[in-house]
Amino acid sequence: MDQWRHSIGWRTGALALSLTAGALASACGGPFQIEAERRLAEEISLPPGIVVMPVAAMSHKAGAIEVALRNSDTAAWLLDHTELPLLGPLDFKTLKEVDDANLVSTDTDLSTRPDTERIDLAGWWSIHILVTESRANSSRRIIDTNASAEGKTVSNVVGIESRLRMELTLREAMRGRVLAQVVLIGDDELSFGATSGDPRPIIRQLIERGLSMVFEPVLDRLQTAPQRQIRSALALPSATALMGLGFVNLPSLAESMADRKEVEREAAIIGVWERLYPDLPPQAMIPATRNPGVLLMKPPQPLQNFDVVVAVDGHPVRERYQLDRRLRACAPTCRLTLSRGGAPIELPLALPPAPRPAAN
Repeated sequence: MDQWRHSIGWRTGALALSLTAGALASACGGPFQIEAERRLAEEISLPPGIVVMPVAAMSHKAGAIEVALRNSDTAAWLLDHTELPLLGPLDFKTLKEVDDANLVSTDTDLSTRPDTERIDLAGWWSIHILVTESRANSSRRIIDTNASAEGKTVSNVVGIESRLRMELTLREAMRGRVLAQVVLIGDDELSFGATSGDPRPIIRQLIERGLSMVFEPVLDRLQTAPQRQIRSALALPSATALMGLGFVNLPSLAESMADRKEVEREAAIIGVWERLYPDLPPQAMIPATRNPGVLLMKPPQPLQNFDVVVAVDGHPVRERYQLDRRLRACAPTCRLTLSRGGAPIELPLALPPAPRPAAN
């Protein structure tokens, strides 16, 4: 571990399907093009909860860790904009490839578990996201009229252009009936070089805009009666757990790197933490790696910054949506198993609902 320490010095639609070639300005940047849109019916009955199915990330060189991280992005938006319990890929086993898993009741093990582990998913909704990408070489001629006293200069810039297609479908979790759908197109001019955080933020923007569009007719109702215990800014998922998440024909990052050198595995875990939170200091990263759980960021007292919640009432938690769900289930008082500075702590806890983030 001395080498490790040294190396880290670092969303039934009543609306008809509408097709448009118009551009949609994203709240986070854009524009995005709407290829298809069918929003939820305003009068639809709300679900008891939402299952976030594995994001089928078919972008360039995407592996299991990209699926896991895009799922975390999706769940984070739902944590901040709804009050519903969430289930995600760390809660179940997916029985089909991620781009073919469309029915929770048959394509996951949630309905076949022992009674003591089964969740009644009657009335639940499920979210299915497919991201595909096509790439082409690009060349642009840039004319600079202020380059020199002699006059304008002309230069050719060669690169790669990417067209991303994000298809988000909302279904009945048990029967698979489509309730809403949106398809967005976004163009990304790729640049090469070191980046911190998400190297392809346009993918996250497409997903978040799609969620906002699909849920907009019922968003006010989804935000009543605050019950959410954890919002996205209050915690980080376990990078170690995300690295261990694999799918059919898509081995986990941990599995794919099992035969690599230790320094390469360390670099991989650093890369996952930097995707989750680029400025995470080593004194938080190391204990959170050694003690997989939900890493708290500026939580309310008596919790402390960088505490790692390993379990709630004996139930392991590795993702923010798991911690939120477990805290709701055991309220008003829950017993948390923490790692604080690497030391185990048992702590009784009663928390009020977490405030919703201010709108951008």
